[in-house]
Amino acid sequence: MTKKIKKINIFLPSLEKGGVLNIFKNITRYLLNKNIKVHLYTNSYNKIKSIHNPNLKIFSLKKKAPKDYKSNILNSFLLSLSLIKTVEQNDLVLSMQNHIVLIFFSFFKKIKIIIRNSEEIFSATKFANNKINGYLILFFKIIFYQFVDKIIVLSKMSQKSMKKILLNKKKVRLIFNPLLHSEDKKKFKFKNIKKKFSIVTAGRFVKQKNFELLIKVVNKLSTQKYKIELTIIGNGKNKDSILAARNNNKSIKIVPWKKNINNTFKKHNVFIMPSLYEGSPNILVDALNCGIPIIASDCSGVKDILGNNYKYIFEINNSKQLSDKIIHMMNNYKTVLKVAHKLKKRSNKFSIQNTKKYLELFNILQNA
Repeated sequence: MTKKIKKINIFLPSLEKGGVLNIFKNITRYLLNKNIKVHLYTNSYNKIKSIHNPNLKIFSLKKKAPKDYKSNILNSFLLSLSLIKTVEQNDLVLSMQNHIVLIFFSFFKKIKIIIRNSEEIFSATKFANNKINGYLILFFKIIFYQFVDKIIVLSKMSQKSMKKILLNKKKVRLIFNPLLHSEDKKKFKFKNIKKKFSIVTAGRFVKQKNFELLIKVVNKLSTQKYKIELTIIGNGKNKDSILAARNNNKSIKIVPWKKNINNTFKKHNVFIMPSLYEGSPNILVDALNCGIPIIASDCSGVKDILGNNYKYIFEINNSKQLSDKIIHMMNNYKTVLKVAHKLKKRSNKFSIQNTKKYLELFNILQNA
């Protein structure tokens, strides 16, 4: 007789605003609506106060170390230990963050682990802030990922990379992010270029997002004949370096993160994502969904979202290609608007309905 899962443990030590938080909420609400108990292990309780359900139980550390890289590892270590002490044998755990510590502890207790790997592993290593740490993390992934039951990846590129490091390729499961609700379908009208070609981008101010490249290109185009402006939406530890890269260009604005970012998109002509690496960029799905024209680097997830033949994808970190794509779009904007409108339907593959695939996978493991 097939058993259906009655409880799932979710390990997510740190929640930040944006994509990961939204994905977590969508998965959790779906499970709770199916009357499945969710035990969440996190140190970010304040971020999920909006979920009220008697079947949701939250475990967190009473005392946490201050926020920095080393203390995040320590907090994850302690939270993993808490999970291992609490869960029962043959329990199912979905790890959405800091997997290696949890996998290590799982050796001491027979539990089934699914990890959701959010980034494409090779690019994340190549562009890591600290090369030694980057390669060390990759080494640990190659070793420890052999011992998990399933690995969820978010893009075809990530799927291909993950299979390269695993002996058992069947462990890898591609599930596109369950991001968009039916009410999220936007109908914005984007008008032709007015006085200036208006660019918008958004994300955390970290090296990965590579905003400095976009600023460099906009600065160069501004010194030429092109009338262009850029708005960067976000916050983060690298704000000072982004301000410095702006070089007092008044056409480049930096504004804090906004809750309803789609309303900001409609005030601009193009959304540009210059990232060095991603897993599956939710911000790009949001941009696609509201119909704004897009230019993006060729990192993981981009071709799943925009298609293999989309003209405005440029080589990662290539300022010349990015500049050429911007100029070409400016000169062909009416045609680009029509293409952007047709592309909107591609956002359907990132529907909230993908939460069902998580539950299907949980039930398969429950009966394995």
